[in-house]
Amino acid sequence: MRPGGCVDTPGWVNSIGVDCDVYASEHCAGGRFLPAGAWASGVDFGEPEKHCCACGKPPDRGPGDISSDSGCVDTVGWQNLFGATCDDYSSAGRCAGGAFTPGEEWTSGHDFGEPEKHCCECGKPAPCVDTPHWRNHYGATCSLYEAEGHCRDGAFLPAHEYTAAAEFGSPWKHCCACGKGRGSPPPLPPPPPPPPPPPPPPPPQRCTDTPGWRNPFGKDCAEMAAEHCRCAGGFRPEDCGFVVGHEWTGGVTYLSPELHCCICGKGRLRPVLQGGATLAVAPRHSSRG
Repeated sequence: MRPGGCVDTPGWVNSIGVDCDVYASEHCAGGRFLPAGAWASGVDFGEPEKHCCACGKPPDRGPGDISSDSGCVDTVGWQNLFGATCDDYSSAGRCAGGAFTPGEEWTSGHDFGEPEKHCCECGKPAPCVDTPHWRNHYGATCSLYEAEGHCRDGAFLPAHEYTAAAEFGSPWKHCCACGKGRGSPPPLPPPPPPPPPPPPPPPPQRCTDTPGWRNPFGKDCAEMAAEHCRCAGGFRPEDCGFVVGHEWTGGVTYLSPELHCCICGKGRLRPVLQGGATLAVAPRHSSRG
């Protein structure tokens, strides 16, 4: 047993097999880590500060030992609904050692003014105290966690939950501002929703002959298809155009059927100049078929 009633946790070794005796000789003294030994603390090294007296493990207390240095103070002036004080609960044997004695639990709860929240002997928790000398692996202390806005009032602030992870030394186990004493790490924020799928491509535009179009000789698009224009490989503008040798039927002289008749290349061809000097850009097609 160390001075002050502290006992090293029996059989404890850290993650690389080092026990409390080695910590006391190399890393810790007087209940705290030496400046050069602080790197060997925290969750990655099995939290020796909770197991080795030389590194800060608090003194062991026997059952029913609620000592003045625990930090707990009865709520001043508290009485239950029947006028009983914390001293009455203790002297009547209803509470001892931070809990209700067996068979006396009926005197707890809302109907009796919740003595478990006001009387140390009945279970009122001691004020939270940051783990002495705790730092995460990057050197941040509990004070820095609060000052930089990672934690406040026992919780991690939105978008700072990532700093609660084990890779940051689990500050929720050590810092009151981050939730020490609450028993579980904060939930991580939900992942962002996936981006919406891209909109579908617009449907291909269907070519439509210009309603009522006829050339100066009265021929409409159907008659142009019968005599002068063809589509090769499919009825797409890029497959359609004038039959080889019939390009003269296009252009402004013939009211530009290539701009009005799908089978002549509407949507694909440039106007043909008068006399056929500038022809369609679509491939020429054979008159066969």
